[in-house]
Amino acid sequence: MTPTLLPYPTLINITEYDGIDDMFCYIVRHYGNKGVACLIERKNGDVAIKLGDWTGQPWVPSADLTVASRFLEEYVAKLVTLMQAINIEMAQYFVVLHEGRFILVDVQLSLNKFAGPGMLRDVFNSTIETQEIISIEMITAELKQSIKDGKDRYSGDLILKPSRFRPVVVNGNPVPLYIEVTR
Repeated sequence: MTPTLLPYPTLINITEYDGIDDMFCYIVRHYGNKGVACLIERKNGDVAIKLGDWTGQPWVPSADLTVASRFLEEYVAKLVTLMQAINIEMAQYFVVLHEGRFILVDVQLSLNKFAGPGMLRDVFNSTIETQEIISIEMITAELKQSIKDGKDRYSGDLILKPSRFRPVVVNGNPVPLYIEVTR
């Protein structure tokens, strides 16, 4: 078993893509663009684990090695057990370290398929903290303008993820429809 780490998808800026109108989306707090990638594959009773960064590069000995080691110690056994319970053979987890806490922000289940924020919260939140969901709303022109303007609960940096996973083609490559709003 030699699984390959995949990079985290590039987020699409809200000013560069206009195709989210009339979609139900999770509006989540932006979690940054760097973190730990952990690929776990279970096959015939064996478990293979690869750790790396969000560019898909394996960890190399450095100061970040303590972060990777801590993640291995605290969460990998729990994730393997959960994968076994829900019959997932392979998944890549994308995690950020925020204020000393690991936060799961995405799970890639196949080459171009990610778990939604609701599934993350419902399935994984008892194992590891998950991203902060602000709301689930139908994206209208008015709401999109409020988000762009940072009004009320939409202040700060945000990410919009459709409630149903949707890939789009950007520069000839399929990527998840993840829209970022940065200020």
